[in-house]
Amino acid sequence: MSAFTVELRRIARIDPHPNADRLDVARLEGLAWEFVVPKGGFQPGDAVLYFPIDSVLPPELADRLGVRTYLVGKEKTRVKTARLRGFPSQGLVVRPGQVRAEWTPEPG
Repeated sequence: MSAFTVELRRIARIDPHPNADRLDVARLEGLAWEFVVPKGGFQPGDAVLYFPIDSVLPPELADRLGVRTYLVGKEKTRVKTARLRGFPSQGLVVRPGQVRAEWTPEPG
């Protein structure tokens, strides 16, 4: 069985998206992966939660984060590499408060 860990990471750098005015490309400290993020939404040094490729989000969380369109699987809950304006986004990054404030796992 595989295990996917949601990790707290920091944004290492932000670059302009080459094909979109309202998007940036972020890189996390310690990872080679890049992520497409909203322009101005993150700054270097910001703490984020990193959901790796193939992790599965609870449907309610995917809906609240507004990312279900970019997910795959029968219920559209599995994280995949997405191409946003022609640029790969490998995984999902969100602010820690978005998860804590919007979704609490059920006990058990």
